[in-house]
Amino acid sequence: MFFLVNYWSAHLYKFVFLVNAGPIDVPSCVAYGNGLFGGIADSPQNVTVQARDRFQNLAINDADVNGNHSIFYMRISGKNVDTTVPLVWVSNGYYKGVYILSQTGFYMLSIQSQGKHIYGSPFHVTIGAGISFKFILFVCVWYGSWDSARGK
Repeated sequence: MFFLVNYWSAHLYKFVFLVNAGPIDVPSCVAYGNGLFGGIADSPQNVTVQARDRFQNLAINDADVNGNHSIFYMRISGKNVDTTVPLVWVSNGYYKGVYILSQTGFYMLSIQSQGKHIYGSPFHVTIGAGISFKFILFVCVWYGSWDSARGK
């Protein structure tokens, strides 16, 4: 980090700080991706976790406080489903995972490591039905073409 201390537009001091991230603190980790809150049945839902230390610095390795490798996993539970999906270390504090649900409905998605939830977990996921290819084909045949089906 680079800091300038100003007093009436005069530079007084110039500081350069190098911040080394500490071990991964699970409750400080955050997640994002289209799979956190909803999606379409039978399509892949992506989730990315940013591993952080207790000061919110992005982790540079996958070590925890004890020096062990941190293993993150997603647990998806709901309508006839209760499964666990591991997240894979990508690089520089990022873990990625993908899941596919074949039934529409409401699910709970929890992301954990060492028995602790990350920030915001568990998430409420809604899986809806997408437009099927058969329906699009029917509309195109009925109206004569894809352009006429769209109203052009």
